[in-house]
Amino acid sequence: MRITNWRTSVAVAAVALGLGAGCSPALLEGGELDGERETFGPKLQGSSLHGGPLGDFRVNFAAALAPDGTAMTGWLNKGSLEGSGGRTGAALVGSVFSGISGSGGALKFKIMAWSQHHNPYVPTTCDAPGDDSDYVVRYKVGAGAYKDFCTGGGLAIAVTGYWNAAGDHTSSMASFTFSCLQNPVPTAGVITKCFDWCYKPYLGGAMEHLHFACTRMARADICAVGKANTIDNTFIDSWDVAGVVGTDCTAAAPGLPQSNPATACTDSGKYPVMEFEAAWRAGWSGANNEPKEAAAICLSKKRWQTIPVRGFCETELIDPRDDDRGKYCDDFTQAELIAAGALHFNYSGFYDIGLYRVDKASDSFVSSDSTGTTVPSYASGLGYTTITFEGALWRQPPTNAVLLATYQKGGDFRTSTKAPAGYTLVRNEGYCVDSRKAKPTSTARLLYCYSKGADFLTTTQATAPAGYSKCTRRQECWLPY
Repeated sequence: MRITNWRTSVAVAAVALGLGAGCSPALLEGGELDGERETFGPKLQGSSLHGGPLGDFRVNFAAALAPDGTAMTGWLNKGSLEGSGGRTGAALVGSVFSGISGSGGALKFKIMAWSQHHNPYVPTTCDAPGDDSDYVVRYKVGAGAYKDFCTGGGLAIAVTGYWNAAGDHTSSMASFTFSCLQNPVPTAGVITKCFDWCYKPYLGGAMEHLHFACTRMARADICAVGKANTIDNTFIDSWDVAGVVGTDCTAAAPGLPQSNPATACTDSGKYPVMEFEAAWRAGWSGANNEPKEAAAICLSKKRWQTIPVRGFCETELIDPRDDDRGKYCDDFTQAELIAAGALHFNYSGFYDIGLYRVDKASDSFVSSDSTGTTVPSYASGLGYTTITFEGALWRQPPTNAVLLATYQKGGDFRTSTKAPAGYTLVRNEGYCVDSRKAKPTSTARLLYCYSKGADFLTTTQATAPAGYSKCTRRQECWLPY
């Protein structure tokens, strides 16, 4: 019997990739020393590749300008930019590198400040002093004005190679990319996150490929098309087949779990109970006439259960709930996962509850007590029929959380973050974020209230339906998406 949300377990084992020099073990905040690998514990993943305003782009080493305006050629020495004439570190401040966008537009990148790289996941021994650098970078498109590459003039790292719009990475000796740091942590590009999780692409070979695959996992880019299937601020725990990073999720086997990793991942309450999510490889979008390959080899669950999978990979990742040709994670042997290219594995929690709009001719409300096909039991027989997916609620309260609840008066229902006069509480639905606060995620949407006489409508629809006007509390709250 198969359960409908792909919640199954899989056993995986470490396989040596011959990385040579790399990360050595360290005791990390939120992790533990297992004698073989870094164990970071809960890590905040993200939805952005670079963390900056540009889509796909690359920066050129050649034809750069030194701070004094003379010609300069650049290169990367590990994680630090250097330039001809012995320029490095602060001596590069004021230099300008040319670049090109994915659409072919001319770009310029100006180094405004330099500092030694600070890894927020400290202490860690994969960051030797002086190896890596941070930069304040400004950019301009064509003849336009310079703008901050990272929000608020935040820091960026320089990483070898570049990524296209589909998230495919290309190794290059001629080009590099910038990616924003954790400023704050959730806004960092996943290129930086994976770099700071000890996957240093400048080590080349297998390590570069581990970093590439990590960027797919961190964004839950299931179909390898550059589409994130997750929300900023989401915790995951992950480990890899090379032993660079382990997980402390399973108390019986810190590092790489040997059996049934879906059963125990609480980490002393630092994050919600997690279960095994997926096995990941780098994947490929099909660009350059190369075969298309999904990044997720199999799924036990989605990171956010109610997000429809973005991207199309029904051929490469067949859903076993709909097609007998598909495989669940527990249908694979360890050898088959490795042979299929698995490089990373991860846990994730159950973060969201589906929110559905339930309608009848003169009333509408939203509820998480629905499967998307049935009216909530408490509204059965009262004329409510149409059911529409509106978005999601958090299961656990996020920062600036408010509780969304459904109230009843006779045969009418109203969903609100504040109890309406004359109504009685039916059920608490879940958590959203106060609408007076800043937009909590890049995908967040407002939940609105509209009224027509004594009739109320709660929806993410941004314009009032015919005959309705916005309630006094016209914006109930922010939904995560």
